[in-house]
Amino acid sequence: MESIILTISIILGVSTPTQLLEKMTFTDLEQTQQQLDSVASMNLSDSEKAKYLFFQGYVYEKQNDIQRAIINYREAIRHYEAIEAKSPGNNTEELFYYRFHAVHQNIGGLYKTYNSPEMALEHFEKAKKYAPKEHLPAVLYSFAQAHEKLGETQKAIDYLLESFKLSVEQGVNEYKIRSQIKLGQLLRNDGKYQESKEYLERVLLEDGLNTSLETHARNTLGITQWLMKDYGAAEFNFKKILEIGQSRNQFIALENLCEMYLEQGFITKSIEAGTNAEMKYMAEINDPQDAKLYTYLSDAYLAVDDNKRALEYSHKFNDFMETFYEQQQAALEDGDAYRIKAVTENYEKELRAAEDRKKTIQANIVVSSIILITFISLVWQQQEKKKKMVRRISEELLA
Repeated sequence: MESIILTISIILGVSTPTQLLEKMTFTDLEQTQQQLDSVASMNLSDSEKAKYLFFQGYVYEKQNDIQRAIINYREAIRHYEAIEAKSPGNNTEELFYYRFHAVHQNIGGLYKTYNSPEMALEHFEKAKKYAPKEHLPAVLYSFAQAHEKLGETQKAIDYLLESFKLSVEQGVNEYKIRSQIKLGQLLRNDGKYQESKEYLERVLLEDGLNTSLETHARNTLGITQWLMKDYGAAEFNFKKILEIGQSRNQFIALENLCEMYLEQGFITKSIEAGTNAEMKYMAEINDPQDAKLYTYLSDAYLAVDDNKRALEYSHKFNDFMETFYEQQQAALEDGDAYRIKAVTENYEKELRAAEDRKKTIQANIVVSSIILITFISLVWQQQEKKKKMVRRISEELLA
């Protein structure tokens, strides 16, 4: 083990645990984990233990191992709190408060994502206390996301406005843009389409707008324009994403086009967009929202009386849903209770949406009775799985 540590030290040109930790990058997670394993075997100070646990938690987060990420973040916080308790407000070590805020920000982000926004807010409050000024816009943005999850739209908007103002003052361009995009989304969800549109169009005029943020802005703006029945403008933005976006964004743009064309009655164009999305970006279909592409295609084929293909895509959606929730149940069996807690809340919504869709098919297709029987059987099976999942979640979270 000492030889491994020495080798890494030579490669990095460092020798102490602090120097090893400071030189770490996270581009190659396997290599980073090896470096962390080496550091773990060394005699660490309280500060070095805190850094080590923080970095280890971040590696687990990047690997999507949520349980272990949270455990390590909690331990890192415990060490940072112990150090701060010894000399409150007087820790001069470089980056101490930056990391103290960052670990709260990270764990809060996980709680927000995996359906514990109240717990997220507690950590964001602490992140706000210790964050350097230039990082406050990001923290305030996180507050907005948590309040959005809680359904507290006005609070979310207030935090976004504060994030935007501080971003301008501090010259933080990323959150100046992100806060406006999110404002556009929330205003749109609140039915304030014109205000939403104004924020989003302003974003597209910002200097230094990178591809990722431009894609995000255009997708949000396109949906707003779609809801305003400005189909031509929405189509322009979705097609622009096809030119500039990565595969994930291109899939979403095609899925949007498929549904929008269907709404307009442009069935051939809807089928073309939907089948392109499926053929080119099959790997991007990884959650129920993505799988709705199958339902749009099913409805499109129904509209041209291609009952065979309509039924085929209806089955694809049902098969995906069944497999998806089996995977979630397997994750629970592996102890990933946080992830399961997040997805189960959407479970009944998806079943209800699927049931409504099946009723439409029942009214439009000769073989609807066969589909309905299949669907009822699937709903019953999935409801039974859901009951078991919820019981196991409760046991896991209370353990």
